[in-house]
Amino acid sequence: MPQTLSELCEVLRPEHELLGAKFGHLDEIAAMIPLSYVCPEEEEGAFNKKAALVDLSGLPTILQSGKAAAPFAEMTYAGNKLAVGQCAFEALLLGDGTLASISLLARSGDEEFVSWCVPVRAAVTFAWLQFLLRSAGKTGQPFQGLEIHDVSSKLLPLLLAGPSSSNVLSDYLGERQLPTSGQAANLYLDKILCLVVALPAALAPSYLLLVPPVAARVLWRSLLSFQEVVPVGRLAAKAWAEDALPWLTWVSTKDQVIKSMSELHDAQVLRSGHDFIGARGLLSR
Repeated sequence: MPQTLSELCEVLRPEHELLGAKFGHLDEIAAMIPLSYVCPEEEEGAFNKKAALVDLSGLPTILQSGKAAAPFAEMTYAGNKLAVGQCAFEALLLGDGTLASISLLARSGDEEFVSWCVPVRAAVTFAWLQFLLRSAGKTGQPFQGLEIHDVSSKLLPLLLAGPSSSNVLSDYLGERQLPTSGQAANLYLDKILCLVVALPAALAPSYLLLVPPVAARVLWRSLLSFQEVVPVGRLAAKAWAEDALPWLTWVSTKDQVIKSMSELHDAQVLRSGHDFIGARGLLSR
């Protein structure tokens, strides 16, 4: 079992080398990751014509669990209030209303949330959540029992995106149904239990697959056995995501990020109302 992000990034390296991958650094990820393969044009086209398969190892992942997970998530994340099995892109604001990050937040259980953010915002995101939890504890422990952990090395994230992606995954499921856009479910893919997150509408159809590292090479090869599936490096994946999600460029810096309430609403990462941390700072602008 990998103990660090760097170790996780090595799990699929032999597979990438067999495919002729070019490795390098990107977006504050310390480890070498596959930036591209032999034919960049085919990689770019896969998102529109086939199913792009991307190793997203290095993606920061935070787990919040405990009886107080739901009220804490609703206080800290400013997007939709999620039911079990739902996911959304949500703004996480600092106390002054500036952006800590925009994260993909999924409610994976009654008392469990998982979130993912871009690597460059990972440190401030995790530190801010930990600070809020400690601060709440000093004022009467309203979130007693809540735990927040960096679990980035525990599951290997794969992205499957493009018009053929739903058919590919459905082939594994038999009578089971794929989650629809904005939904998440635990499903067996080739007898491997994975958390399958159907990404929000702006990226649909696309799926984030959280795979046990010990089984990642098996599932990677299984997915590539479909003629429609094309291995895609991180450069093409980043370009595709930034085209679909313009706000990604906002959070691709370590600098302070100041956005107005109307900009965050337009980006669909902010809910109506002001019942979240940072709302007063937004209103004061």
